[in-house]
Amino acid sequence: GAEVLLTYVPPQNAARYAQVQGMLHRSGGVDGLRKLVASQRKSLEGKGAQDRKKGKKKKEKGKKARKGPEAIQAEADKQLAQMLRGMSIDVSEGPIWRTVRVKAVGLETKRNASLRDMVEDRSEIVHSLTKGRVGYVHVPDTCELGFAEFYRYYGRESEREALIVDLRCNGGGYATELLLKQLRNPPLGFNMLRPGRGKLQVSPEMSTPGHLVLLIDENTSSDGEVWAEAFKRFGMGKVVGVRTWGGVVSVGGADLETIDGGELSIPYQHYYTPGGGGYFLENHGADPDVEIHWPPAPLAGAADGERRRPDPQLAEAMRIAEELLAQSKTAPPEIPKFPLSRLHRRHKG
Repeated sequence: GAEVLLTYVPPQNAARYAQVQGMLHRSGGVDGLRKLVASQRKSLEGKGAQDRKKGKKKKEKGKKARKGPEAIQAEADKQLAQMLRGMSIDVSEGPIWRTVRVKAVGLETKRNASLRDMVEDRSEIVHSLTKGRVGYVHVPDTCELGFAEFYRYYGRESEREALIVDLRCNGGGYATELLLKQLRNPPLGFNMLRPGRGKLQVSPEMSTPGHLVLLIDENTSSDGEVWAEAFKRFGMGKVVGVRTWGGVVSVGGADLETIDGGELSIPYQHYYTPGGGGYFLENHGADPDVEIHWPPAPLAGAADGERRRPDPQLAEAMRIAEELLAQSKTAPPEIPKFPLSRLHRRHKG
């Protein structure tokens, strides 16, 4: 991508920057100042070349002067500072503005930044509206990105009393069995530390809280649909949203390349679920327990251009999670005091 020069002025330097603009308005403002600095640098470079050609050696305070780009830049900055001081502009605290090179990022970087904003925004909403009792994890696919996103947040979010797993717009992949295994990992017990050494620790670490809610939509596809169907069949929690995409037939293992450079994708395996389900996921998808649609028009109460638009599916998932918490708590049980050892019993007797 093309690079551009961006000038940044800190708020505390706005007044001094305005002074500089006023002094240099006839020469083009900052562009004129850039030209002035460039001309100073070019002049110093030319002067240094002439000195080297003549074999002269300059000394400053009994030491040899520095040579090279750093010395030239330092001298140019010094002369610029003297010029600004002559305009009664204080530069003792450092540069008034900074100029940096800016390059447009690619689509992948933009996608990752948008994903991070969305996940952090939804996490903040869930935490604030449930008073920190419900966690939130978004899984965009079941490939490398989804695996990384899951474990990026699961470690901290699983410490809460309930957890919402968001599979909306999940693009599928191949890691469903690994992530389901993690979600089916209940606490076995608690490690009790000696008094004053910290709070109790759940064992094993990163175990799943007692209440789970799964979010799906019409864009949940392929391996994400396998996740949703298994989550519901094994009774791991409530599924909220709308029916998924309906495409779990695998492609890739029997693809053919044509002589003109094209490619022919041929389905090479189906997905079958026991217990009467059969091949129903293909052309049908996984059904939610609670069907909540996302209306195409802005919802009532949402201001025009509002970034944090109400999410009816997420709101229903939070409601169900809090309802499950009200029915049965998942907080650690009341732990009795340590049992007396044989030595303690003997001393007490």
